[in-house]
Amino acid sequence: MTPAARRIVAILLAVAELVAMLLALFLAAMSVMMFDAPGSELKPELWRAFYATWALPAALFVGSGFAVAAAIRFTRFRILAALLIPAAAFLWLVVAMASL
Repeated sequence: MTPAARRIVAILLAVAELVAMLLALFLAAMSVMMFDAPGSELKPELWRAFYATWALPAALFVGSGFAVAAAIRFTRFRILAALLIPAAAFLWLVVAMASL
């Protein structure tokens, strides 16, 4: 892959992660509704799901930062971090939601 193609892929990844972060931020803002029922704030599985929901926008933001850094100066570590950090947060979210 040419350096210009690597830079374009990294920029597209950063933009995609920022757009996904906006959606994840909306879902995280709506996650407080999990605690509407009386006594639901005492359930630890709801708190795990709440924290996992809020971790996803943060991980997408960090991942987009790594993608921007990879666009400026490409290294395999930066592009791998841009992919794996949001993937780990998404996996944590899936596991937390499955426990509900």
